[in-house]
Amino acid sequence: PKGEDLLSTAKRVLQQKAGISPKDVYLEQLYTFGRANRDPRGRVVSVAHYALLRPELVIHLFDDQPGATVKWFATTALPHLAFDHDEIVNTALTRLRGKVDYSAISLELVPELFSIRELRTVFSLLTGKTVDPGNFRRKFQRMLQDRWLEEVPEKQQTPTRPAKLYRSLLPPI
Repeated sequence: PKGEDLLSTAKRVLQQKAGISPKDVYLEQLYTFGRANRDPRGRVVSVAHYALLRPELVIHLFDDQPGATVKWFATTALPHLAFDHDEIVNTALTRLRGKVDYSAISLELVPELFSIRELRTVFSLLTGKTVDPGNFRRKFQRMLQDRWLEEVPEKQQTPTRPAKLYRSLLPPI
């Protein structure tokens, strides 16, 4: 609609196309793609955004859409995308992998209460690398010291022993 800013447009499109409430996701403007001839049909400038969804939202995302032909792919096994969309996806992945080390973006992808292992899994998925548990524990301790997180009294049952649970103290990004 006329007069709508870019972020509002991205939120509206996310709601209309995917049925996702913008309040449930982390949404960030990524980059403006405007290279000449990026689309053979004519001059196109795209202001790309990316959204991060917690797993529990993804699982039920298309449950209520019978016959939906949506497929999810690992970032390491994406099919070839049209035009320069491979470049757009790679730009988003590079941005995420850079931000995971200096920001709290990983906390956007864990449940309200989470274990160290769950957060380490998110780090591994975002970076595309296996994260050493010992090194991650040191990073986790810094997050506690910097008051990004707090331990909660509840425990998570595991096959061996109950795991401590934590919650983010930071407002959503």
